[in-house]
Amino acid sequence: MKQRLKFFLYYSVFFMLYFATARLIFIVYNFEFANNADFSELLLSFLHGSRQDASITGYFLAIPSLLIVFTTYFNSRFLKNFMKFYTFLLLFITTIIIVSDAELYRNWGFRTDATPLLYLATPKYAAASLNISTYIKLFLISLIYFSASIFIYIKYINVLLKKIKKTDYKTSLLFLIITASLILPIRGSVGIAPMNNGIVYFSEKNVFVNHAAINVIWNVGFSISELDKFQGINFFDDKKADKYFNSLYPDNKNETDKVSVLKNQRPNIVIIILESFTANITGAFGGKYDVTPNLNKIAKESIMFRNFYASGDRTVKGIVAVLSGYPSLPKSAIMNYSDKIEKLPTLTDKLKNINYNTEWICGFNINFANINSYLLHNKFDKIITIDNFPNAERNSKWGVHDHIVFNKLFEECKNDKKPYFKVFMTLSSHEPFEVPMKTVIKGTDEAHRFLNSVFYTDKAIGEFINKMKTLESWNNTLIIFVADHGVRLPDNIPAYHPDRYHIPMIWTGGVIKKDTVITGYGSQTDIPTSILSQLNLKTDEYKFGKDLFNKQSESFVFYDFNNGFGFLTDTTIQVFDNNQKKNIIEENMTSEKYFGKAYMQHLMNDFISK
Repeated sequence: MKQRLKFFLYYSVFFMLYFATARLIFIVYNFEFANNADFSELLLSFLHGSRQDASITGYFLAIPSLLIVFTTYFNSRFLKNFMKFYTFLLLFITTIIIVSDAELYRNWGFRTDATPLLYLATPKYAAASLNISTYIKLFLISLIYFSASIFIYIKYINVLLKKIKKTDYKTSLLFLIITASLILPIRGSVGIAPMNNGIVYFSEKNVFVNHAAINVIWNVGFSISELDKFQGINFFDDKKADKYFNSLYPDNKNETDKVSVLKNQRPNIVIIILESFTANITGAFGGKYDVTPNLNKIAKESIMFRNFYASGDRTVKGIVAVLSGYPSLPKSAIMNYSDKIEKLPTLTDKLKNINYNTEWICGFNINFANINSYLLHNKFDKIITIDNFPNAERNSKWGVHDHIVFNKLFEECKNDKKPYFKVFMTLSSHEPFEVPMKTVIKGTDEAHRFLNSVFYTDKAIGEFINKMKTLESWNNTLIIFVADHGVRLPDNIPAYHPDRYHIPMIWTGGVIKKDTVITGYGSQTDIPTSILSQLNLKTDEYKFGKDLFNKQSESFVFYDFNNGFGFLTDTTIQVFDNNQKKNIIEENMTSEKYFGKAYMQHLMNDFISK
């Protein structure tokens, strides 16, 4: 047993050191892109990246561990021969990826993922950018790295296998437990968030050291597992798709048709993203379940958008739609791909350029679902998360309850002197719907607990707005309430149905000229364009967004679900299931039947090209 444990330990350390060396190769090879990173930042890339190293090492250890379980009663010959073949094969494949990645990064600016697979059909053109000297350099680095790794394995690891003797069932039982426990390093944590690039990202300013922290083998494996989720979708010729898509965003809008709704063009701006709020539970929006008395009151003295829709069905999709104007994707989320995130426009960039302070505030762990990567890309001047609250206030499964974080938001608004842009993401109306309040909406089932949690957050909203109105800066403040996505509760609305994506959006604050109701169809992707237009800033980067205050803007909504989409206008509804290749809801369809397909095709082409 001791020899098997010793081998397993040494083998684990071997691969951890192997991946640390891979990170060193990457940094040295691309040091010119380090953007003056100091030694401490480079060291942190090793420390943070070790979590992903441990994750991929866990995958590599699974087969040897199981093999030990089933070879307990045999001598070492089979185990030794198999492990030599298995290790040499892993080292050969991973060496090619690691060294190739060091060169590809110089040209692409992101760590290797499944993207090279897109070029396998034309290897001649894929290889054309490399000269002979580069091939020689990469070959020599690979040869040295591979040979050194083989040498270390044979000298220090393989010899341990020769000493392994037959043993008893206790060893099998122990290694069965060890095999099961590998889920811990593989998953990266015992919390809610599984391993993702956001967990190893740590720098708010230097993208290179974040990239250096990524384990490229893990990155390739993850992206390949997600590959089928972003294949191109072709309904018709790309030129035809682009023609229909572009007609939804005409360039010839008359600026005189743009309505100014703000008293000045440099207001403080607060976007409050409401977890799981839907029109169905918001009375002001005709909700069947009216559990938002404060939001209803606010809507009456504000600009409310009657026909407003979420882009997708997850928080990570909603955040990107709200802040970058980029639509949700079918079967996946762009936030899963750090390299593609970095090509998205951000509201923060625009506002920082005109001297705004920018800040993200939430009460949860932003390592969840790679949110950290996206927030770092936004370059917020300040990021407040669960880590900024004392342990006594982290009394929710997900983090800090909404009323506490609303208090923090108010203090940040009160103390900020410059024009500011703040984004706050609520939390408490996320399942399991636990709230620090006496139950108001009676019932213990999931639907009633959800409604009760919404009531709690709405109460916190009312208290926040009342306090904001006491500030002198209120008259120059714009607050935007918008949900991150819809939800099936409380009526178990199907994932494809438009009602599931119908969400509230309200623009309020002392800077609003007058209350009104906007009846045109709009989406989360229209928010950046609409804000920037009110500030008289350029909106060219937001090609998936329209100005909701321009009378000439087309009235439509596009949303998607798992391999399908919905396309709504003032008069038509189309819900298309791409698995069945047919509409599953269709009302008043005429020529509009092409627009939704064109939008989805254009979106997927745009995503793949990033």
